[in-house]
Amino acid sequence: SQCPAAAQLIFGNVDSLYLTDIHAKTAAIIGKDLSASLVSTANLTNKRRIERYVLCYSEKLAQFEVDWIKKAMQNSHPWN
Repeated sequence: SQCPAAAQLIFGNVDSLYLTDIHAKTAAIIGKDLSASLVSTANLTNKRRIERYVLCYSEKLAQFEVDWIKKAMQNSHPWN
């Protein structure tokens, strides 16, 4: 089931949201002075499990993440 509060948080902070069948947990930020990518084993839940996070400050890696995410979005449907 969908959580209305989570949807409000998401739509208040992102330009677009797409649903895909990819299970990857990754984020990328490309900025003027800093670029980073975050890759994790964690789902976005409150479960108390040990999870792994890797944060890399690399413009090349962040761009790689952005490129495959955009490609995945081309083959999916917007969620509104």
